[in-house]
Amino acid sequence: MGLMNVIRRLALHEKVAIWEIARRTCLSRNTIKKYLNAATIEPKFSIPERPSKPDPFADKLAGWLTCHSAHLAVRCYSTCSANSTSGPASS
Repeated sequence: MGLMNVIRRLALHEKVAIWEIARRTCLSRNTIKKYLNAATIEPKFSIPERPSKPDPFADKLAGWLTCHSAHLAVRCYSTCSANSTSGPASS
């Protein structure tokens, strides 16, 4: 939650005094007043769509889930880590 939202929540919903908000946030009272009087709302940033790591192996994994049940996790991990260039770090 952004700082302006915290200040608004404290002042409007919890009815905390401006001097107390200033003390809690380490901001000056003038800054608190400026934020409360501002008509702007903090922008909400969206997270862009990114492919997941197992996406390149999705078809092969789906096939394994329908065909094989014994030692599935070990087989999936070993095959995917062998095919992946960004596999787990070796100790």
